[in-house]
Amino acid sequence: GMDPIKEQGHMWICRMALQAPVPEGWTAHEDGDGNTYFYHEAKGLSSWEHPSDQFFRRLYQRCKAVDDQLLAQNQGVSAAATHANKELSGQLELVKTRYEELKASADKVLQENEAFARSAAVRAQEAEELKMRHAA
Repeated sequence: GMDPIKEQGHMWICRMALQAPVPEGWTAHEDGDGNTYFYHEAKGLSSWEHPSDQFFRRLYQRCKAVDDQLLAQNQGVSAAATHANKELSGQLELVKTRYEELKASADKVLQENEAFARSAAVRAQEAEELKMRHAA
């Protein structure tokens, strides 16, 4: 796990993970107790963990490993630090790109859900009208 006090430099990963939208193909649901779970209909998979959690865990582990290596070497600004910085910058760009993809996917699912809700409301109104006509 992450120590939020000692590892302030990695909290950006937590923030991104907590804000990550559900990837395309996955939907979020709640069980009867209010717990969130995730479902991928095409694959028939369900999970209590957000589908992107493993991605963010690996990112944290990579960043931590680089930090630990640099601390152990205790060389200040060195070729290793420069390389690690470039590597982390590249990884950060990948994370940002993946985050934007996930956000776009979540926005699409939200729009589809809103359209479904509007359609369901129209169907419910039609059913109510038919019920009233039949009762009369």
